Amino acid sequence: MRLLTSVLHRLLYGHFWIAACALAMYWQSRLLFGADIGLNATSVFLFSGTLALYGLHRLIGLNFVTGSEVTSRFDIIAAIRSETLIYALLGSLGAGISFFYLPRQLQLAVPLPALLSLAYALPVFRKKRLRDFPYIKIFLIALVWTWLTASLPALELGLFNTPAAWWMMAERSLFIFGITLPFDLRDRETDTAAGISTLPSIMDVRPLGLLVLLAAIACAWANLQGGLYTRGDWTAISITCLLAMIFLWLSPNVKHDYFFSGLIDGLMLLQFLGVWFL
Repeated sequence: MRLLTSVLHRLLYGHFWIAACALAMYWQSRLLFGADIGLNATSVFLFSGTLALYGLHRLIGLNFVTGSEVTSRFDIIAAIRSETLIYALLGSLGAGISFFYLPRQLQLAVPLPALLSLAYALPVFRKKRLRDFPYIKIFLIALVWTWLTASLPALELGLFNTPAAWWMMAERSLFIFGITLPFDLRDRETDTAAGISTLPSIMDVRPLGLLVLLAAIACAWANLQGGLYTRGDWTAISITCLLAMIFLWLSPNVKHDYFFSGLIDGLMLLQFLGVWFL
């Protein structure tokens, strides 16, 4: 059991799980566009870059947590700090090398989301990170994830300026927004103690989340009617959105981080598998 827990902690807090989720969302977009999936420069770049950026964000974030705010999650992250740094450096190396193998149009498209991601993690604004500004955190996450996992494959396949691609980007941003709300609820006390205003500090975000996820299902329906998605694709997306609604509603009463970093993030992998097999 101790070995299993150790492996799970490194999977979640070494950020291999979230990197796999980024890869799954990219592959899902390619499948939905009718392309093949597999390891290419873009997939290596996304996996490695996510591993690096999330590791960097967590390591820097430890310096912003006071003693009164420390939870078991931060204890685990602090305990594997050295390993996380190694994973982040390896991720940076992988992202740096694979960048030079990206198609030209993708090389031009990735610097902006990469810079936003770095500014999200690094205290570049007079010792403040981009995420520390009021109410901006969740919108940045939705924007960057959508750009990297939906817009990039559309550009890669020459489909960016099509209605189907824009419906997919809208659907992806709404889905990511919806599954990020529980994390804002989880972090409400920590963010408040750090002086960071988020949506849960001013409103009950659960009704908003339900509407957002319903809108994601509606965008997927538009692509079903337009012929890009199959009935199975729409079903997989709808099921994961419905699960996200349930998890969102339950999230204020759940304290264990496996529920958030494991189960809720895992909806991205589940959605990809549903699209792949249904």
